[in-house]
Amino acid sequence: MVYELFFKGHRRDITLELFQDYFGSLMHYCVDDDTAYYSNEDTGVYFVFHYLHKGKKHKSKDIYRISLNVDYCVPAFFIIEALYEVDAIVNNMGTDIYDPQPDGVGDSGYDPDIMFESWISQNEEAIKKWAVESAQNGDDDEPVVAPYDWLHRVWSWNYNKIRIQKKLGSNIYVPAIKFLTDQEMVKVGIIWPYGRAIAMPKVDLVAINKDSDNSDNKEYYVVDYSEISGFVEKYTSYFEGDACIMKYESIPDDIKLFISRLNYSGEYKFIEVDEILETEIVQDALFPEGVF
Repeated sequence: MVYELFFKGHRRDITLELFQDYFGSLMHYCVDDDTAYYSNEDTGVYFVFHYLHKGKKHKSKDIYRISLNVDYCVPAFFIIEALYEVDAIVNNMGTDIYDPQPDGVGDSGYDPDIMFESWISQNEEAIKKWAVESAQNGDDDEPVVAPYDWLHRVWSWNYNKIRIQKKLGSNIYVPAIKFLTDQEMVKVGIIWPYGRAIAMPKVDLVAINKDSDNSDNKEYYVVDYSEISGFVEKYTSYFEGDACIMKYESIPDDIKLFISRLNYSGEYKFIEVDEILETEIVQDALFPEGVF
């Protein structure tokens, strides 16, 4: 089961060429004939647009030519990011929308608030169903969970990463925040390439490589944020939102020395965002009376 929306031209039919030109000009899209795949490497969000009725010409503009599919059982920011793209399509392509969800807007017009609440409702139902069935079946793998506000904070940083990078310039590295696990807890971390100048967000873990070259075969050493917090305090020039901007012309000697002394610090595994469920929904499904 997926969330679906359908689009048609308001004044004219949408051709396959128009579909390909529009999505092909945008970031994060890969267009393959009648399909436009959205995948944001920074946020981990993905969804897909399809061109409908390919090869069939219609004089009428009243045929729905584009569909959007968004998965369920994923964090809420999937639909937030998808609706940003929907808003752009409505305004830039001049489209009308049909929303077939039972609690959606139908063909009454674009309403992002109702569409958001509709997806949220269906997503919660899908997550609760999965959580209960997994518990009843005795599945060994416990769901990976994190609080809504925590997930949203990470997504917001990652979604704005490109904008922040353009603002700060190429000499300041802006990392994406990643989810990691040591098989016991979910934590957030960033990669700090050889101690270079960086926009440092507050995270749990920092992965640092010892090599100053640009090779792809880097070995990273993971440390707790507290181990580098002294450097953050010492070298922060100013703040950009919640991030500390550690700005310097060359990497300070004390940071180089710290990096040179790093040792192996245990196994951490990166987690894709679509593997993480919201804590509040899973707890409500498994413990409906609020007893945890």
